[in-house]
Amino acid sequence: MSRGGAAPPGSGAGNPESLERHGPVPLYLQVARQLSGEITSGALAPGSSLGTEPELMARFGVSRVTLRHAVDLVVAQGMATRRQGKGTYVTSPPLQYPLGELQGTTQVASAAGRPVHSTVTRYHPVQGSPTLRDSLELAGPDQVWECWRVDHAADRPIAVAIINLPDSIGRSLRAQDLEQTALYPLLEQRLRINTEVAHQTMQAQGAPAEIAELLDVAVGAPVMLVVRLARDVNNRPVEHSRTYFRADTMRFSIALYRNRAPDFSLPFSYEQQPAGK
Repeated sequence: MSRGGAAPPGSGAGNPESLERHGPVPLYLQVARQLSGEITSGALAPGSSLGTEPELMARFGVSRVTLRHAVDLVVAQGMATRRQGKGTYVTSPPLQYPLGELQGTTQVASAAGRPVHSTVTRYHPVQGSPTLRDSLELAGPDQVWECWRVDHAADRPIAVAIINLPDSIGRSLRAQDLEQTALYPLLEQRLRINTEVAHQTMQAQGAPAEIAELLDVAVGAPVMLVVRLARDVNNRPVEHSRTYFRADTMRFSIALYRNRAPDFSLPFSYEQQPAGK
């Protein structure tokens, strides 16, 4: 094989690939660049295996320590993920989440050709904190329905949504409904509630323990927290949610305009509290 040539991805046959073994660039970094280049070019497709350790060691002619250092770097870049007991696989590129439309994660993913399947881990009525009740404009003894939903795209979880609904809405739905149908279409189809507008905030933070477990990341790993209050056409609150997105699975985008003032006329209040409170 000529210098700098590439063997078929995952191939362990033949002579080791040529690396600059006495140059200034460490071997692990050369291997990582080769693998990441194959992922970027599409030679290694999302969901495909990087290859087993013996295959990759033979392919590049490097030690297990060097190879693991290289794969660690590819994983740290979000281009691959380890599956316990199965190996290392190429991840899908981050999902583009446009912020100009009012829609949920499942709608965004489906529109991008990346279907999401959801699992509701809990759905029950709670009292709700005073701040949350104020946000949902609840009076008297009405309870709040709380739904914890984990959204998966392809091979990994991408978001944990903690959705709070007024009692008048929550008691009319089932956990199965919230797994099978995106919330806003569900409200329209089942309850004839048309969600009109939402105000939300976004901030980066470290993943709390319970959220980290559901997202399959380390405690304190970077996540994006999106807090949203949605209202219907009559300006009544229909949903308060806190959604934690894995930083390596989502990319948010928004169109910006000069000389056009945004509309911040609707009241918006939200609470920041530890997950599960």
